[in-house]
Amino acid sequence: MPFETARKSEEEIYQIYDKFFDQARNVLTEEGTIIMYSHNRGFVEKLAREKGYKIIRKIEVLKKEDTWLFVIK
Repeated sequence: MPFETARKSEEEIYQIYDKFFDQARNVLTEEGTIIMYSHNRGFVEKLAREKGYKIIRKIEVLKKEDTWLFVIK
């Protein structure tokens, strides 16, 4: 997923995540799984919970870059 840069603000990135979780419902079946690589752990945790998803697993990929791999149902 994208992350904040000089070209995209934190708010723009949040909106991308928000739209992603909304649209995922149109694509996934009941048994579908999202595998997501992200620099924005807080966005993923908040929006997944708010949108009714469950984070099955989260793995810190690189501590110094604060990157995470999520398995979401």
